[in-house]
Amino acid sequence: MSRTLKMIIVLLVIGVMGVTVLLEAGGNSREIAKGMEDFNGLDLSDFYSGRFVQGDVFEIYGEFAYMETYEETFGIKHNSEVTAHYYVIPLAGSFETETPLFAALCLTDAQSIKNAELLMEQTWEYMDNGTEPDVWNEFPVTGKIIPMDSEIEGYFYDWFTNDGADGTRADYENMVCPYVISEFDTSSVGTTHTMGIILTVAGFGGIALYAVITLAVRRSATHSNTFSAANGSGTYNPVNTEYTSSFGNTNQSGTVSSPADNGESARLMEEMSRIPQPSDADEFFSRPINREAPAAPENHHSEAGSDMDPIESLGIGIGDDE
Repeated sequence: MSRTLKMIIVLLVIGVMGVTVLLEAGGNSREIAKGMEDFNGLDLSDFYSGRFVQGDVFEIYGEFAYMETYEETFGIKHNSEVTAHYYVIPLAGSFETETPLFAALCLTDAQSIKNAELLMEQTWEYMDNGTEPDVWNEFPVTGKIIPMDSEIEGYFYDWFTNDGADGTRADYENMVCPYVISEFDTSSVGTTHTMGIILTVAGFGGIALYAVITLAVRRSATHSNTFSAANGSGTYNPVNTEYTSSFGNTNQSGTVSSPADNGESARLMEEMSRIPQPSDADEFFSRPINREAPAAPENHHSEAGSDMDPIESLGIGIGDDE
């Protein structure tokens, strides 16, 4: 895969991520604008994914799951960190109608988790011993309703059934809300929206910029391979160029001079035309080879009737003894 293609793919992924973040931020903004009701007063039918709610947590019955992140090297876990805690809470309004409803609360903020641990201790102290604290450690929560995944749902029902010791899942399905109230900082929506814009512009804007630069480079390369006259006509103009040959006059423009041949070229062409040529390839390759010395050409520079040897007339001097 070429480097250019890799870069385009990376930019495309960034752009798609930006669009995804923008869509999520836009959806959150619309839901928040609808208003956030108190989750304690909701019925089971009032829960749906993406809805924002708020309210005070009055009691916590227990922690049924937590989320842990860690690194693993050769099967050994290290740098582990618990990033979320899942608690069982009662929806206070449901007890007034004698149809108790329980929900899962996911907390990620450190202070919220600290408050939840203290409230859970107070709840169990009251349920086990009847000891009521002087001040209940109630705390407010703003959250987004999200559906339970299968793993969290399994842990949730296991807590109620005590792994089957206290009944079956069917015994609690009418009492359990199949959603999680996940703690959510609504002030982050604006930041998320800005981040989505940045990613979208960086991704698709980067692709557009690359296309413009590539087109400009190709146009520049095309122009550099053409000859342009001084008048900008885009054609080669020999009038603006002087060619000078060392064989003739040096003052001629646009031509190359050669020395006069005094008719020698015409004479040679005439003599060559007298040589018989084969009509096909077989005749050419089967022709007899004349190994005798060729007849001496007419010597225009010697006196008429000279009987000088042809080889000597060439001035080669083969066999001359100095």
